[in-house]
Amino acid sequence: MSSLISKRYIKALLSEIGLQRTEALAKKFSAVSQLVTSNKNFKVSLESGFINKHEQKNIFLGLFDENDKRVKNFIELLIENNRINELENIANELHLISAYYHNQFAGVLLTNSEIDSSTMSHIQTGLQNKLGKTIILDLQKSDNAEIKVTINDLNLELSISKERLESDVISHILKAI
Repeated sequence: MSSLISKRYIKALLSEIGLQRTEALAKKFSAVSQLVTSNKNFKVSLESGFINKHEQKNIFLGLFDENDKRVKNFIELLIENNRINELENIANELHLISAYYHNQFAGVLLTNSEIDSSTMSHIQTGLQNKLGKTIILDLQKSDNAEIKVTINDLNLELSISKERLESDVISHILKAI
């Protein structure tokens, strides 16, 4: 969940660079954020102040490898205001904004059985027709005896379980009698 602080920074960044570059910047912010969070010693050094702001600027500008002066200024602003810990929130929010801008969303299809590519594309097409958005599903194995589709950016979750289907059929039969 993005914080209000990161949303303010994103609003300022988007007013300068526009929506077209959000996906590229989201990938850069994600990569740098993962690098910072995966290296605990580096993260502790940043938070404790062992690395001064000038060195932080040099490190992060080198990591971003960005030619756009507006993005460089944005990174420097984050460092000056001690908001470099907001990188992950900024990256997540930029991914979400990019998904809405391009109308393309990623989701996960969880199942314990094998699904062929034609069935997968049929499910994607059905969701695209219902939602009016481009959906890209990733197939993942699950231990549960259910089929579940989750698209986090749209807050959408669909599932069908074997137990629920059986209980619904039984209750329908009992009502018919």
